[in-house]
Amino acid sequence: MGRPSYKITTKEDFYSAYLYLERNLDSYSLQIELKKAKEPEQLQFFCDEHLTPDEWKRLKATILAKRKRNKDSVPGKQSKNITLSPTAFREISKLQDNLEDYLGRKVSYSELIEGSFSHFNDMLNDDVIKFIELDDNN
Repeated sequence: MGRPSYKITTKEDFYSAYLYLERNLDSYSLQIELKKAKEPEQLQFFCDEHLTPDEWKRLKATILAKRKRNKDSVPGKQSKNITLSPTAFREISKLQDNLEDYLGRKVSYSELIEGSFSHFNDMLNDDVIKFIELDDNN
């Protein structure tokens, strides 16, 4: 359909793209055709034939995000996926935008969550310690 702005060339990109398409294709006939793609070149041909420019954009973003996760991963500490409600996603996105304006750089969701919960846990621990000290004095 649309002219691709991305080429699927590596096995890692192939697996990322294949899994994304497998989850997101609505058409049963396209799912059957997708299963025929066993190599990056075959998947590239499939995508060239069937994806719109917007679908290509989403696929490329998925592949690049997977690459970044792999690059940022720490050996022995596998990243985790979470599901957010639409409201939670909207709120965390607003917070991310506000921090980007304040810091002048993009903050990942992981950085945002790690920083927020670390700070929250510190505050909570201080309150728990105060509560225990009060209880000990009685």
